[in-house]
Amino acid sequence: MKKLALVTLVLLISTSLAFAATAAKTPPKAPPPAKVTVTGTVAEVALPDGKKVTMIQTADMGDYEVAGVKAKEIAKHVGKKVKATGTVKEADGKKVLTVTVFSLVKEPPPPAPPK
Repeated sequence: MKKLALVTLVLLISTSLAFAATAAKTPPKAPPPAKVTVTGTVAEVALPDGKKVTMIQTADMGDYEVAGVKAKEIAKHVGKKVKATGTVKEADGKKVLTVTVFSLVKEPPPPAPPK
């Protein structure tokens, strides 16, 4: 009876240690990037290496380099205001927005000149 209890205890402890070791080796998964929506003006910026990138310059959230399949389409709207949704990651100290959907923001017409 004592032998059975001892074997059961050894199995229980070894199973617990094996589970703890496996859990400790597995790094936690990073959460998926959150979707972000930004509104700003499209600009083409020349980098020091001569490469040109498309940016969305916002008034309150900073500047975002545009990436993804929509980047070329957004680049056609330099100087216009857009609303873009996608995921953001930081790379080399800059924010990169991988755009999934965007739309042009209609600006209100300029005020009529005074009479």
